[in-house]
Amino acid sequence: MGSCIIEKFGYYTDLNQYEKDILAAFEDSKESFKAGENISSKGDAFDNLYIIHEGWAYVSSNLDKKLRSIFDIRLNADFVGASELSFRRRLYDFYALTDVTVCPFPKHRLDDMFTASPKLRDIFIMIMSREKAIANERIMSIGRRTAVERVAHFLLEVALRFDMVGGKPKQTFDFPLTQEQVGDILGLSPVHVSRAMTNLRENAYITYNRSTVTLLDEERLLNLSGFNPTFLEKPRSDMNYDSDDVCGCSGN
Repeated sequence: MGSCIIEKFGYYTDLNQYEKDILAAFEDSKESFKAGENISSKGDAFDNLYIIHEGWAYVSSNLDKKLRSIFDIRLNADFVGASELSFRRRLYDFYALTDVTVCPFPKHRLDDMFTASPKLRDIFIMIMSREKAIANERIMSIGRRTAVERVAHFLLEVALRFDMVGGKPKQTFDFPLTQEQVGDILGLSPVHVSRAMTNLRENAYITYNRSTVTLLDEERLLNLSGFNPTFLEKPRSDMNYDSDDVCGCSGN
């Protein structure tokens, strides 16, 4: 497959070859993990960030052996660890949801990228801002939406997140999450997730099987869930930079 990180940064604005080469270097090193395998653990020394190259993963934490919260899923080109940058040890567990390939890179590489390209620095900030918006919407769901509304909102979010790497929101998309995992993301029991999915299917909002979901009527889903697509809409691409800043030539 091509470079998913170049596609993701290119979602925000056009990139020149110099910028693409900087981003491509983040994918030089790759590690593969099987579904369910631990990639890093809470308390580990925080030396590397990760980029998801292919597959699905999730970030989670356990209150005890039986109570788990999944903070978010990680899809192609998503960064893992950016929210922990100011800490010496990891705050969360990082697991492969499917067979997954990740690209680890040391934290100082971000500093190198920011110095080499203010434009890529600003896009990274935009990406992190968008992830914060996703987290805020998740808090709103857990605190104020019904079970059916939470599940509907989450399905729309996943569909639109594919837009950032691939070109457009998908009506049919892979959905390898179990009902237990969806419940751990949305603060629901597996029983409530099952009932919500059944409700959505019986009312012709979606169809689904064990590995895929199809959105049959996005407009009705938007109305049902109270989903505001503004927080995931494509940003403006009117970023203007000095030619020296764009090529990394300043000071030469």
